[in-house]
Amino acid sequence: MGTRVLKRPRRGGTFVLVVAAGLAAVLGTAGLSNATSTDDTALSCTLTPPARVVVDKPFLQFNPTRSCTAGAPSNVTWVASVGTTLTTDAWFLQRSTALSDVYSNDPMGTWTWKVTDPVDRPDVVFNQPTTDVRFKSAVTGTGVWDAATGTTTITFHVTRYDAATNKMIPWAGAVGTTWFHESPFRGDPPFTQGATYTTNSNGDVVFKSTPARFDLVFRIEMADAPVTFGSTSNLVLARAAKVVGTR
Repeated sequence: MGTRVLKRPRRGGTFVLVVAAGLAAVLGTAGLSNATSTDDTALSCTLTPPARVVVDKPFLQFNPTRSCTAGAPSNVTWVASVGTTLTTDAWFLQRSTALSDVYSNDPMGTWTWKVTDPVDRPDVVFNQPTTDVRFKSAVTGTGVWDAATGTTTITFHVTRYDAATNKMIPWAGAVGTTWFHESPFRGDPPFTQGATYTTNSNGDVVFKSTPARFDLVFRIEMADAPVTFGSTSNLVLARAAKVVGTR
């Protein structure tokens, strides 16, 4: 990908911590010997980026925030990276919100944020949060019922964002698990885990269901992949040949 040049300009000068110390006379009184400092509260700055960013376009932006205790520096910069590759930064200049970005050719995965400025404040604790950055996926389910046999053919079509073409394309080789429940009545009862499938070359999972007594409602949950988030489908109805009970 080459070297990523972060958009934030580097600021001239350095942060200088000046500590003024006065001379104290040793008075030898009990009151002074027992005196303790009241300025020992720990200083900290906390960056709060989004926990995850779903990439579905060539460029998108998001807004990390920061919170610092009194006495901590007002100008702070965190830089995100994957391994040794820099991805983006969050530059706070006397404000609590920054503007960061993601390009679709950035490395996907876990971005780790580390403070880079100021470097001369060992008295301040800076956190190192992470953001999970991956491509988007989507899954749509349909069902075709054969009244003669009472069989429903269920198809789940799975797509993923492709950065090279800037569009959603069939996701072949994706893994997903089906869930179902009997649905004689309206509502959302607990689901039962079904089978696990891998999408074919067209990005499809296809199976048949022939409920004996009650209608069944199916969904599929696609698992996360290293550079693509999983997704969950809509509900698909498999009708029973003979429904028992009153709707």
